[in-house]
Amino acid sequence: MDEYNPPKALVEIWKIVAAANKYIESTTPWELAKNPENRSALAAVLHNLLETLRFVSILIMPVMPESAKKLQEHLNLPAELVTWESASSWCGPECHKTVQDRPFILFPRIEIAPGA
Repeated sequence: MDEYNPPKALVEIWKIVAAANKYIESTTPWELAKNPENRSALAAVLHNLLETLRFVSILIMPVMPESAKKLQEHLNLPAELVTWESASSWCGPECHKTVQDRPFILFPRIEIAPGA
């Protein structure tokens, strides 16, 4: 971002998203949710993912402001947690107690008809 090279910045941001996807695959939260004894491990995984989404929402703000705002609204984040300054520190679990629990698709899949 300091170089004002949005395409390069987005490549780096999507690397964070890809790492979060790998984290989901490796921690298998759906499996953790099956056993009540894993409740604290599941809470930690979900918190880490929510914090990652918070950071991503801040990072994409300069180039994708509408998408960033939608994500921040869905995560029910207060304004003080979506500033450049707030991105320099990890927020505790108290930051994510009021996440919306309705389904949400930020980037819907675009289906392109063959031959189009």
